[in-house]
Amino acid sequence: LSFNGLVRPGDAIEYRAKIGRTMEAGAQCGVVGVVKDGQGERQQAEAEIFFARLQPGEQPPAEDPKDQLPSRLFDPVDLCRWLMTTGIFTVGVHEDGSRMTPADYGLPAPTGQ
Repeated sequence: LSFNGLVRPGDAIEYRAKIGRTMEAGAQCGVVGVVKDGQGERQQAEAEIFFARLQPGEQPPAEDPKDQLPSRLFDPVDLCRWLMTTGIFTVGVHEDGSRMTPADYGLPAPTGQ
């Protein structure tokens, strides 16, 4: 993830994603954030993201073990700790402007928080 400068009030950010690699369990894509302001467009941020598809609920085992999707990729406490480390709950807000919390996503707060 990289950032290139500040976004200011009145600027609009457009996210552009390009799917790179796809597989049964998910996909990788490159994402660019482009700021549109009174002077045109400039690249603001760039990231590579992996989207994972999880097995919904209890499923019978796949014939080939490599086709079996995991029921979860991360321990929920570890995932919450990682999201807090990256600052997602500091900068992330809901559509109404309220702060995101781990409980909003079914995640437990990490111990010691």
